[in-house]
Formats: sequence, structure tokens, C-alpha cells
Amino acid sequence: MLTVLVHVLLMLLAVQCLRPGAPVHSVALDVPWQDEVCCDSPTAYTYIEEGTSQSDLNLPQSPRCKFRSSSAESKPPVSLGGTCLDVLCGFDESWSNLTCDLKSSGLSSGMMKPIRMAVSLQQISPENDTDYHASEHQVVCDAEDSLMCSIHLNSTRISAVRLTVNVSNVLAPPVLLRISPRSVKPSPPFNLSHVQTVEGDLIVSWKEPLDFSDDLLAYEIRYSHENTNKNTHKNWQVVSALEKPNVSVDLKPLLKYAIQVRCTTQTQLWSDWSDPYYITLNKVSYIPQMVVARAGDNVTVYCVLNGQSANANTAMWSLNRRVPLDPSLYHPVNQRVSQITFTASETGLSDLLTCTQEWNIPYSKIYVEGGFISITCVTNGDIDTMTCRWENKEWEIVKFRSKSAEMSCDEMEERVRGGEDVGEMGHECMPIKTTEKVCTFHPLKMNCYKLWLELHTRLGVIRCKPVYVSPINHVKPHPPTDVTAVSRSGGILRVTWKQPSLPVEGLQCQFRYYLLDVLEKWKFEKPVWVPWAEVEVPDMCQIYVVQVRCMHTSGIGYWSEWSESVHSTAQNSRAPERGPDFWRIRQDDPDRNQSNITLLFESFSANWNTYCVDGFIVQHQASNGSVLRRQIDMVSSYSFEWNQELHIVTVEAYNSLGSSVNNVNMTLEKQPKRKKKGINRTFQQSLRECNLLIHVSLCAEVSYIPQMVVARAGDNVTVYCVLNGQSANANTAMWSLNRRVPLDPSLYHPVNQRVSQITFTASETGLSDLLTCTQEWNIPYSKIYVEGGFISITCVTNGDIDTMTCRWENKEWEIVKFRSKSAEMSCDEMEERVRGGEDVGEMGHECMPIKTTEKVCTFHPLKMNCYKLWLELHTRLGVIRCKPVYVSPINHVKPHPPTDVTAVSRSGGILRVTWKQPSLPVEGLQCQFRYYLLDVLEKWKFEKPVWVPWAEVEVPDMCQIYVVQVRCMHTSGIGYWSEWSESVHSTAQNSRAPERGPDFWRIRQDDPDRNQSNITLLFESFSANWNTYCVDGFIVQHQASNGSVLRRQIDMVSSYSFEWNQELHIVTVEAYNSLGSSVNNVNMTLEKQPKRRCLHSFHVLVINSTCVSLSWSLLHISSVPLFMVVQWFPRKQQDFEDFGLSKKTWAKLSYSEPPTQLRGDFFSSEEYAFHLYPVFADGEGEPVVTIVKTGNPPAYMMLMFISLLCIAVFVTLVLSQNQMKKFVWKDVPNPNKCSWAKGVDFKTIDGFEYLFRPPEGLQASPLPPEKISKVTVVNKTLTKAFVQTPTLLAPPSVVASTNSFLPCLNPRTGQLLECEMALGGDTSPDPLTTSDITINKLQPANALVEQSSATTNSSAQSSVTYSKVLHTDTNPDHPPLHLHYKEGSRSSYSDEGNFSANNSDTSETFPGGLWEVDSYHGTESDDPRRSYSYNSEKELSEVSEQEDDLDVGQKKALHYLDIGHPPEDEENEEEESQTELLKSAHLIREDCSAELYPLLNPDDSTDPKTLVQVSTCSFSSLYMPQYRKPDVNHIPHT
Repeated sequence: MLTVLVHVLLMLLAVQCLRPGAPVHSVALDVPWQDEVCCDSPTAYTYIEEGTSQSDLNLPQSPRCKFRSSSAESKPPVSLGGTCLDVLCGFDESWSNLTCDLKSSGLSSGMMKPIRMAVSLQQISPENDTDYHASEHQVVCDAEDSLMCSIHLNSTRISAVRLTVNVSNVLAPPVLLRISPRSVKPSPPFNLSHVQTVEGDLIVSWKEPLDFSDDLLAYEIRYSHENTNKNTHKNWQVVSALEKPNVSVDLKPLLKYAIQVRCTTQTQLWSDWSDPYYITLNKVSYIPQMVVARAGDNVTVYCVLNGQSANANTAMWSLNRRVPLDPSLYHPVNQRVSQITFTASETGLSDLLTCTQEWNIPYSKIYVEGGFISITCVTNGDIDTMTCRWENKEWEIVKFRSKSAEMSCDEMEERVRGGEDVGEMGHECMPIKTTEKVCTFHPLKMNCYKLWLELHTRLGVIRCKPVYVSPINHVKPHPPTDVTAVSRSGGILRVTWKQPSLPVEGLQCQFRYYLLDVLEKWKFEKPVWVPWAEVEVPDMCQIYVVQVRCMHTSGIGYWSEWSESVHSTAQNSRAPERGPDFWRIRQDDPDRNQSNITLLFESFSANWNTYCVDGFIVQHQASNGSVLRRQIDMVSSYSFEWNQELHIVTVEAYNSLGSSVNNVNMTLEKQPKRKKKGINRTFQQSLRECNLLIHVSLCAEVSYIPQMVVARAGDNVTVYCVLNGQSANANTAMWSLNRRVPLDPSLYHPVNQRVSQITFTASETGLSDLLTCTQEWNIPYSKIYVEGGFISITCVTNGDIDTMTCRWENKEWEIVKFRSKSAEMSCDEMEERVRGGEDVGEMGHECMPIKTTEKVCTFHPLKMNCYKLWLELHTRLGVIRCKPVYVSPINHVKPHPPTDVTAVSRSGGILRVTWKQPSLPVEGLQCQFRYYLLDVLEKWKFEKPVWVPWAEVEVPDMCQIYVVQVRCMHTSGIGYWSEWSESVHSTAQNSRAPERGPDFWRIRQDDPDRNQSNITLLFESFSANWNTYCVDGFIVQHQASNGSVLRRQIDMVSSYSFEWNQELHIVTVEAYNSLGSSVNNVNMTLEKQPKRRCLHSFHVLVINSTCVSLSWSLLHISSVPLFMVVQWFPRKQQDFEDFGLSKKTWAKLSYSEPPTQLRGDFFSSEEYAFHLYPVFADGEGEPVVTIVKTGNPPAYMMLMFISLLCIAVFVTLVLSQNQMKKFVWKDVPNPNKCSWAKGVDFKTIDGFEYLFRPPEGLQASPLPPEKISKVTVVNKTLTKAFVQTPTLLAPPSVVASTNSFLPCLNPRTGQLLECEMALGGDTSPDPLTTSDITINKLQPANALVEQSSATTNSSAQSSVTYSKVLHTDTNPDHPPLHLHYKEGSRSSYSDEGNFSANNSDTSETFPGGLWEVDSYHGTESDDPRRSYSYNSEKELSEVSEQEDDLDVGQKKALHYLDIGHPPEDEENEEEESQTELLKSAHLIREDCSAELYPLLNPDDSTDPKTLVQVSTCSFSSLYMPQYRKPDVNHIPHT
């Protein structure tokens, strides 16, 4: 009790001490605030002021506590010691409560008693700018040892809180705590999106918080992919971004990433993380993913291969996943990006572009504006309905649109091209099923229709090229009726018909026909303008199948359908003249005393031009006189039972006019009465002859025995093929089935020269087969009728289970009948009883279709038990039936498709599909639905069947539109699936209205004449929160200057246009859905003139065709724009029209970001105009514009460059061709192109000397009549294949010496000198290194050999080399000189045209040929005593420069060398030897003092190594040059 009293007393004292009006600390302190307060002990001495009353002594005295941070008190403390406490005051996280915490600091004086403390917190509101007013809201807290006290800040006008502390009844000075404005945490960023650049970078961007857009300092982005096991995100990767609201991230493909962003301000308070944004990268991304282009325009698309191991070199672009594109159209941009530029298709509305061979979903879709689509229209026979069809390869649903006008199509098309809006809009044909490609017009307008297809996409409406149609020009009449075909005598087939009544202008008609019982090979007759036609046929008694069709008399429009087939009938002129001849086959049955008689009828030939035979009448006359007449078809045999009594059989032929009178009778007796002499033919012979006559034309090339036969399925059948004709050969027979399937040759073999036999197994399917033994498409064949063959018969019971429709596969050329029986029992029981031989069931109605192509039969009403179904074929050999099929209608039900199908996309990505099931069958149904995403390939996704009328599936995007279809079948799985229901489009079930409207900009086109402007709003790609709500469209609000407001609702399109009267106008665009419209929207103020100018400069730098750099500077003005908008367009009008609105042409930028990079397509024009608009809160500022050239060369420059390149290539080809002639062709001189051969008639020249003329200044000496020299060329080498250079050989006395002296010419004095020359012998260089001899200086022999060898490589060039031997001394007194050259006969430097053993044209053209004088080419050693030699690679007519150095007045004698070829036999003999024969030259001159004899001559056997002495002599004549053609690739043959 005492304790309680003490506590109450302390509380009263605390409240009294903490009353309002206590002294206040002079300075307000900021929160958070921390300090230490120390107080005296309450028992310490007290300092009493003068005048203190006794009552005041009972109250707490002046403060005995002080704060450590405060200044010294005016009065000293009463005592020392006491208690010290730590004080900490601060705000909570919500900034709505102020909390103070008091704890002992441990500096107390050691008192053992508990410390009693109290705290008062009182709100203070300012009455004016300087004074504070204490409110009544006060909180008092007390406790022992420690205390925490909190006060709620319940008013926004509170500026401070007064803190008063009482410790053990000792009062501390009050403290004033300032309440500063709350540091608000920024809102998280929103509207996350991503884009992939053409370099392959993935950029994530977001919108800044609207309330902190100016103070944001930094962003943090974190992303992580889902853990596939727990579907959670771990291992967040964090990326920082400073100021700019975008960042590049590196993500792996095929993983679902969650991305979040947060931001911070100067207060360092981070916002919350934004809502997660999910990204799943495919293996391949396309930029752009969708694009619109006009037909024939160039389109550029980038393919980004996502992944570290990507290689853009492996990209293989294809169109529509099927057509590979030319590799020259695409190239890699970098390691991961491939770029293609190709021409948009000129047909269709869209194309798919892929860069991989995998059949995956990603692709780039190219929408084609103005592409051609084939639209064909047909007007019906009543000319009141027109049906139009089109070829639609699109996977999306297209709309068929039309306009009609009361004018001709030419006029309508011309006016539409001129820009007029002509015609009245027709109804919209948008088929519910994507496979439906038909639209019907009823009633019709008879003038002109403009027809086109259009496709609604996110990029706008895509339209094909329109087609103009006049219904009267596309009429397809009704088929003609009442068709009759009559075969008349004389072989005339007359066909008549009734024409349709429309069109009124008249019709032309045409008929076709073919012969029944043969292959359906139609013969067409020419059209006629009357309702009848005639044609000559070979046989009036044959049955012909006839059809007729008609079309407009002018030939426009379409042919009608063919009329129903009719069979011709014969128009007989009289009855048959005689009956058929016949014989009988008798088979006796002794047990029954009866016989089976088979009559075999001879092939019957009537008078086909006057009458026909319809069949036979068999008359039986018994012994008792009774007569029985039986009418049969014109068959080949007929059987009956005979009781072995006397019986007379008569067979008559009949037609529609009567029967024959001249007939054959046969008397049947049990025993013959007499044996007639002279009958020597056996029964088998008679039967064979009879069979050969049955239905076989004796003039046919091939006959078959039997011509028709019946066999059971799987049985063996033997058929004979008789080849008629003297040259027939049965070994050439090639048997085939149904003229298409060749049979195994092991199945058939020849019987004799003209007969081939085959034995094969009859088919187990079908009712008949055709068997032929030749490859010719002729009429004869053997027909095998198959009894019991299998034919597929399928039946379907309708959804009402009251009608069953059966179809079959009929390959027969004949008309078959569909028969049925029904029984009130199960099918198993019925089938078992039928196999047991019972006749079960009731016969159903006969289904015999009129057309052979009709293969359907319908049962109505139905019996619910069992049907036995089969096909039968009526032939001359009887009725042929297939294997029966047993069907229960209830097991073949195809229900009606479900109805009332709905598809709703819910939040969370759930697609819920509901439907109404059909009522039958009553046992119940299972249903299945399928769906696909609209605007992509129609790639259906199938869900599992369910037994309830609804199903759900998870979809990635609730805002996408899905096409859904449902089907059902019997719950047990028997029967058939129903048809798919009509396609329905899913709708989104929104959870709330959109948060914000779209961002947009405008294009302004002023019309000064009308004082109006056309404003086109360009909307930014709008992405809503797809998991919670969707956007159905936009609401454009127009607020005029007078305050009137107009709201217009539009779809979620990319652009919107309206007229503006150039007055103040505010445009607001909201996003809406079924739950309402957005509140946070963008406003745009339209003014005639901008209010202010704030831009100083604007610069644009083109980096590449997809990126530009922008920079600008602002004027020094008081206000800055909210943001900047840049807009760009091509300069040229044509480029501007092609540019269109399909591409993004504007961007919103921050005003403080320059320089910045802008990405887009900057390659469609040479020049672009960039407009920069500053946007303020109250409107736009004055824009600036700059012109930028992209640097692309103009088209004419490219054309000029290509032309020059083509000319250069052409010139190069011509020059290279001429150069190749020197390398490849045999370079034999053409006299027609040489100056020395001008004026020479080669046909009249007999002498060799007239072939050459000396140049001016040279005189040619006539050739002597005798042989000047002889050169023997032998195409043979030693076993060791080498070639030696021709050299001058020294006499034996000088063999040891390497030098020899010969006469040569001094070029300065013109006198003969003795020149030293190297001797070759066996050590001569290879002729491949042979060089020309010059006279520049004298060199020793060893140097000559070295230099000759050194030129081996340089000698391998294609050139014509010739040598000229000149002599200045023409004195006839000089002795003759004989030169002997040792040379390999197959030198690779010798001219094959002149000297090789192949006797080319050149050697044959000239009687003596030319002598080859090999010389050293490029050698520097020359002996002044040697002969003067010239070498040139120019034309033969040229004169060498050395010749010009000679005396012009000196006459040079010209002599020739004669080459003698050995006879052919001698040459062959020499080729057999293995010794090397040398070519010799014999130069004869009377005044030569010595002779040079051959080293080896054909006429002697001189040792090849013998050296002949050479004396010094002079040449008396100038010898003509010798040509040679080097061939470095030539190798001598042994």
C-alpha cells in the first residue's frame, strides 16, 4: 500500500512539473536527436532565493538537471552527483510517430534505489512566423530505470514537439524538437519494356516515377530466371544505371527471366522494386518482327541469334519456311546478327521470313501492300447471284471487301486511279472459317464491282491490288437438259438438247462422247450454235455415253457443267435378217438321266449400218410339241438342262422391230442316228475355233482367250494372248494389270510364236481387272471379274441419328449397284448366320447412281440394329458381288458440332473455353478443343478430351486473341469426331481499367488556302499490364478553345488523323477497356504559332544506316522544356510516300541528355530532315530543323559505275583472249595479214621464192634450180629423253679447243671478221635454255654456256622467234659453205607446225617448209668473227632495227633454205631405231673454198661424234628468217 501511495504522489508531481507554460529551450533541434541528461539527487541541498515563500518550498525548485550539449546554467547546481540518462528521439518508418528513448548511461552515483523518471511530449503549432503555440495534444510517460515514449503526429501543421524530462522528481530544462518535412520514398519505376537492337543488344527500359522525375539519381536493375524445380527466382543479378532509364542486359535464350527496377533520390531513399517484368528470349529474334512494305519494295530484316555460341555465318534465310533465298542477299553484321535485304513479294498479303531451318515460332512477318491475289468470280445461270473465290495462302483471317458502281469497269478503274472515291461499299465477307475462301453477292448489280482483300493487323490495314469485275462477263450457265443421243443408220450419232434460257444473248454448246465398255476416253466435238449436233461413228449398234455443256455465245464467261450422262440408242430400220450360228457342249449325268447343254454362239455380225441386234431368243421345242421361248442378252454362251429326249433348239436374233426368220436349228438326241463320213475334226478343235470367234475381230492386232472370265478373289486365272499377224512374236509380250501395273515376267511365257500365256492370282480388292499383254493403249483386253473382292465401304450416321450415308471406293469403269439388307439383330449374329447359309434380313432399296462418279448412298429412316452392305456388278457372265460389310448405325455416329462456344482470357494467363454439347447420342460425349494465336501461323494446339462442357489452359498472354474450335465424339470413343465448331475469338476478362494512356506525337500538314491543318497522331507501341488488364482501344478527346469537348473512340491503331482549324486545341488520348478508361494520360496543346524560342542549335551526325547521333543546345531562358521530341522524314516526295507511317518516325527525349543516339531506319532516302521540338507544360516551343545526307550514292551513279565495270570486264576479256592466242594457238604467220604478202595470188604461184618479199632496201635473189640445202626432221629421240642445242662443229684438229672462228660482220665497218664461237658437242645446253646470239661483245665459251643455262626459266614464254643470217659480201667468187647442225629432232623449241612428225598444215602448205635455226636467247657473248644474226618476236613483215643500221643503198640478196622430208616409209624405219638422228643443212655455193659435211646423213653411216673441219668462208646471200614456236610443256616421245 505504501508503494502505491508513493507512485501516485510521484505521478502528481510529474504532471504538475510538466504543465504547459514551462520554460522552453531557446533553439529548436533537428530530429533525430541524441543527448545525455544528468540530474542531482533529490536529497541534496537546496539553494533558496530571497523572498521564497513556504508554499514554494513544497514544489520542485529550479531545474537541477542539465543536458551535456547545453550551455552552463545561470545558477550553479544545488549539489553534485545524482543520475545521468541517455536520450534518443527519432521518427518511425512511416514518419507519423515521434519516439523518445531514455536509458541509464552508467554514470549514476551508485544509488541502489530504482530511478523514477517521467517524460512529457507536447505538440507545438506555429501561430505566426516566430511564435509557437502549444496544442492540447500531450503524452506523458513514466517508468523506472528506462523509458520509451511516443507521440502521434496527427496534423500536417505541427512544426515542433516539446520534450520535458523529470528524473526522480528533478526537472530538466524543456527541449524543442523540430518536425522537418517528411523524406518521402520515391515511387518505383513502371512500364518496363525491352527492345533488341540490330547489333544484338537487349535494352530494358522503363518510365520514371511521375512524382520524382527531376530528382532521381540512379537506378538498380535486378534479374533472375526461374528455378525450374521450385518456380522461384534466386541468384539475382544486379546492374546499376545512372540517370538514364534504360540498360543493356545479357540474357540466355529459352529461360523465363523476371526483371525489376528501383530508383533513388538525393535523400538516398530507395523506392520499392517495380512489378516484375518477364522476358523469355527465343533462340532467334527478328528486327523488325513485323513490317509493312509495298509489293516490289526492298525490305531489310535483321536476325539476332541469341546465345553465346551463336554464329551468324550459319544463317540460312528462307521465305515462308519453304523457299530458300539467294545467299548473296544476306550477310553477317557481327557474330550474332545476320542482315538480309530482299524484294517484297508481289503476290499475297504477307510473307514469313526466317533465318534458320528449324520449324519454330519466331519469324519476321512482311505485310505486302498492293500484292496481287487471284480473285475469280462466277455468275450463276439465273444471273442473280455471283460467287467469288480467291486463293488465300494467309494464316490469318482476311476480309473480302467490295464496292459497286453504275458504270463500266474501265471507267471505274480509271477514276479510282485518279484518286476519286467511287462506288457504294458492299457488305463485308469475313468467313468464320479460315479455310473458307468464297463470298456470294445477291442480288446483283449488272455494272461493275471493285473487289479486294484486306487484313487487319497491328500495323494497320493491309490491302491487296483490287480486281474489277462485271457480273455479265462471268456467267456460268445452267447445264443443258433433255439430252438425247440416237444412232441412226449409216453410222450417224445425232445428239439433241434443250438450252438454258439465260443469258438472253444466246449460247454455244458442245458435246462429248465415248464408247461404253471401254476406257473413258472422251472425244470432243466443235461448239455449235443450234440445239443439236451430229457426228459419224463407226458402229451404230454400239452404246455411246454422251454429255453436253454450254457457254455464252460470244465466248466470254465460263462453260456450264456437263449435263448428266445419257446412253445412245440405236434407231433400227428393220428387224434382223438371220439368227446366230451356234454349237453345243453336252455334259451327261447318268445318275439323273439328264444332260447339261451349253450353247456356244458364234461372234454375231449384223448389218451394222441398217439395223442392230438387241439380243437372242432361244426356242425350245420338246418331243411332245410344246414350245418355250426365252429372251436373253447377246451373250457368248447359254446353258440349260436337257432330259435327253428329242429336243429342237432354235436361236433367233431380235431388235425393237422384230426377230429374225432365217435361223439355225439344232436337234438334240440321246444317241446319234448315223455316223457321217468325212467328219474328222475333234470336239476340242471345234471348241477352240468357236472360242476364237467369240467377240474377237479378225482384224484386231491382239486377241485374248478368254475375253471375259469370273474368278473368286485369290484364285489363279490363266489367260492367253494371241498376237495376230505374220511378224508377231510372243516373246515381246509384256503383261500388265489395269494398263498401269506391270506383272512379274515369271508369271507368263510364250506358248508358240504368236501366243503368250499368263497364270496369275486374281485380285482380292475390287470387282474387276483389265489384263493386257501390250503397252499400246488399245481397246482389246481380257476382263477378270472378281467374286468376293474387298471394297472399302464407310458409313457415317448423322448427329440426329436418323440418316446414315455410306460411301465406297469405285475404280470400276462400269456402273455398279449398291445393295443392302437390314435385320433386327446384332451384326455379329447376322454375319454368323449368313456364313451358315441362311438368308437373313430384309432387302433394302437399290442405290444405283446415275453418274458413274457418284459413290454415295443414303439410308433414311434408320433401323438401329444391323445392315449388310455390298456392291454388285451385272455382266454377261452373271452378277458379280463384292465381300459384304456389316454396319451398326449407332457405332458410326458423327455428332453435330458443339454450339455456344465461348473463350475468355482471365488474369493470370488462363484461357477458359466453354461450349454446349449436342444432345445426341444420349450415352454422352467427350469433347476436345484446339486453339492458335491470331496473327501468327495457323499452328493449332490440341488439348486433351474432357467429359465436361468446359476446359482451361494456361496461355502466355491474356491480351492476345486466340482462335478456338471445339469438337465432340461418343464418350466411348467409337464413331467419328464431329466437325469442328465455328471459330470463335477469345475475349479478355479485365480486372481493372488501364492505368495510363499511350504516349503519342503528331504530324502536322497545313493548308494555307483553307486555314486548316491535318493532324495525324502517331501512337507509341502500347504495352499494358498483360497479367491484370488489357486495352481494347483508345479514346481521343478534343477540347476546343471555347471549352467544348468531343470524345471519339478508336481501335488500338498506330495512327489517327483529324482536321484542325488552327485554333487553340488540347488533345488527350486515353486507353480504355470494358471496365473504364485511363486517368493518367498525355495531353498535347496545338497552337498556330509556338509561344517561345528556346533552342540555340541542333546537330545530327549519321553513324550508320540505323543510327544517328543528336546534340543540341538551349538558350538561357528562365524555364526549361519538359522533354524534347525529334521527328525525321525523307526529303524527296517519292521517298516520303514510300516511307509512309509504317515506320517509327519520332522519339521522345529528355531535354538534358545531349548528345544522344537515335536508332531507326535511315537507308530509304539520300536526305533526311530532322525536326526537334521542345515541349513545355503549356505547349510546344519553336522547333529547329536540320538536313542530313545519309551518304548513299544516287541511283544514276550506281548505274554509271555498273556500266563502267561491265565495259572494263569486256575489254579485259577481249585483251585476254588475244593474249591467250599467243599461249595456246599454233602461232603460224598468216600471209593475208603480213605486209610482204600483199598482192600475191597464192593460187597462181608455183615457186617457193614468191612466198616472201624482201623489205624496202633489200633485193631478193632468185632461187637456184638445184636443191639449196636439205634438212631431215625425224620424230625420234634416244632412250634418254633429252634435246641438244644446234651448234657449229669444229674439225677434229680443234676438238680440244672450245673456240672456233667463223666469218661474221662488223656492224660499224661492214667488213667480215673472224668470230670466235663456242662449240657445243655433247656438252651443249638444253634447248629449253636456248638463247639468241647478239653482237654486243665477245665472251668466252664457258660464259656462254653459263648464261645459256641461266635463262632456262625466262625462256618459257610464248613467242615467235626467227633468225636472219646477213652477208655483206655478195661476191660470187666466195667458196661455198656447208653447215652441219647437230640437233635433237624433237626440240621443245622447234615449231611443231613446220618440223614435227605430225605433218601439220604449215609444213604441207609450203613445198620446202622452213629451216629452223635455233639461236641463243639473251646471251651476252658475241664473236665479231661469227655470222651476223638477228632475232625478233615481231611479225614476219617487220625489219629489225639492226637491219636499219646497215647501208640503205646496199642491196641485200635474199635466199631461202629448202627442207627435204624423207618418205613415209623411211621415216617409220628410222623411228624404230634407238639412235639419235640429227638434222643436217647443206648450203651450196660455188665460190666457197671448203665444205662442211654432215655429221650424220641419212645417206651415209658417218659416226655421229666425228667432227668436220670448217674453213673460213663467206655467205653470198641473205637467207629468209625461220619461225619457231616455243612449247615449254612439250616432252619428246621415245
